[in-house]
Amino acid sequence: MPKTNLERLTTTILQERLFSDFVVDELNYRDRKLKGKELADIIYIFGNKLIVFQVKTRIISQDHKIDELQLHRITQKVDEAIGQIKSSVNQLTNMSPFKLKTARGFEINLEKNKISEIIGVVIIGVEDERGINITDNIDLSFGYQNKFNVPIHIFKINDFEEILNELDTFADFKDYLDIRQRLLCEQKIFEYCGELDLLGAFIFRRDDINKSFSKDSRIIIEHGYWRKLKYSQTNLEYKVAIKHSYIIDEIINTMHKGVGFNIEDEFNGGIEGSKLDYFETVYEMASLNRLSRKEIGNALYQKTVKAVSAGSGYALLFLIDENIAVVILSFNGDRKKRRTTLMDLTSCAYAVLDEFDKSCNKVIGIATEPADEKYRSYDVSIFENLSLANTTELKDRKGNDMNRQNRMHDFHTPLLIDDLIEYFVKKIDIWQRSGARYAN
Repeated sequence: MPKTNLERLTTTILQERLFSDFVVDELNYRDRKLKGKELADIIYIFGNKLIVFQVKTRIISQDHKIDELQLHRITQKVDEAIGQIKSSVNQLTNMSPFKLKTARGFEINLEKNKISEIIGVVIIGVEDERGINITDNIDLSFGYQNKFNVPIHIFKINDFEEILNELDTFADFKDYLDIRQRLLCEQKIFEYCGELDLLGAFIFRRDDINKSFSKDSRIIIEHGYWRKLKYSQTNLEYKVAIKHSYIIDEIINTMHKGVGFNIEDEFNGGIEGSKLDYFETVYEMASLNRLSRKEIGNALYQKTVKAVSAGSGYALLFLIDENIAVVILSFNGDRKKRRTTLMDLTSCAYAVLDEFDKSCNKVIGIATEPADEKYRSYDVSIFENLSLANTTELKDRKGNDMNRQNRMHDFHTPLLIDDLIEYFVKKIDIWQRSGARYAN
């Protein structure tokens, strides 16, 4: 069955904001009677979380008049979509594992035992007979229902697009869905306001929302709040501040062109990484929220500028909320040597953290060319749950008693490993004493 305009638009929004790697919009299958079925309009699979989308369009006459009868028919469309989500959830919980193809073009397995959370989303749109979107003419705000133990969020297409324009990472969008669900279920909003006004409160009044949860009180959100804030100086300054965070989005969007490498690949001669390595890497990168991407992007940009004159630049960051460390490298030289250097830096950071801070058990390494290079490429490595040899020289957190002749056998190039260890140990000490959300 051909896709509607609204289905295609919803797919495009998801692909552009939350990456094609997790979007599936071809969901046809055959039931036990070999009858053709569609699992859902769109599903979004992110780790153990699954969002089922049903998209509905109501066509009305060109006079754009939406009376009580039209509103009733729109409501029927929403009810129909909720019923289809129920059927989708039943199929997902009863079907054997089956293969799906993401919008990026990779095959993935959908296995019910690996899905721990399912969310339903209904997207509703209204068009006239010419196909012109007039959805803003309808009054549909705060659509939320809990059916068959599945939270179902109902959005107008225009609101949904605006929400993902502002919350364009899965972590931030999922956080919004969770907060929205709780606000509506616990009736924490004092009076009516639009969906986008709620979005504005989520972005700019998070402390007030959290206070309403901790006390027997409600939050007042004035009508038109988002319209006033969208072009405010505060929001414009925020947009400037997160500019370099989109370097991380660029990395994610280009990873499929040259699948990354893993430890075994590199030690076996630099063989290109497998599809599994690719999915693991892109998942870790896409898991970062916008503020985390901002910190990494700023550091990466600074080191690319430094590498123009110095030849290289590196840094170690800690994303404390996520218990993740990130190694940044900008390197002017052969890409194979850059990969090797990145592996050395990342494994060294992992070894030091493994010795001194067990709470941080994952290190992501990112490398690229200096800022003045005409063409740009990226390498990403991830160390997690590994056992590294020869870390016994890491005895003093301050680095005072380290034997400068020692080398760790995990490294295969003559970097000054002892200097790196001292640098990383000092970073950890500063991080632990500062208590800041981000440390660099």
